[in-house]
Amino acid sequence: YCRDEQRVATFAKPEGDPTTILPYTTGLSPYVKFGCVSVRKFYWDVQAVYDKHKSHTQPPTSLHGQLLFREWFYLLSHTTPQWDRMEGNTLVRQIPWDRDADKIAQWREGRTGFPWIDACMRQLHRIGWMHHLARH
Repeated sequence: YCRDEQRVATFAKPEGDPTTILPYTTGLSPYVKFGCVSVRKFYWDVQAVYDKHKSHTQPPTSLHGQLLFREWFYLLSHTTPQWDRMEGNTLVRQIPWDRDADKIAQWREGRTGFPWIDACMRQLHRIGWMHHLARH
């Protein structure tokens, strides 16, 4: 990824488009997550590009900013009680969710009738990946 130094130096997360057919993100997230790509090596490879290109983007939109956000997220997930649940998690809004099994199945299968939601869920089902903006 870092061979394209101009791309690394000018990467700016908010300027992407989640509706494009090709991911504008690095696409490295699953590889970093599962240790196929070292986050430390990637950080320093990006830094080497930044050292050559003094007018590179800055956190939070830069690649370093994205890595810092990733690590902050992992820190919160480790230090926040009930991080993976709504109940007992003081950081999330408590919402009385509808537990209708049919509606949940429609959502999971991409059959809600809301095109954006359905497209996102079908993408997740078919390729195992969903753009981060589609998760909000």
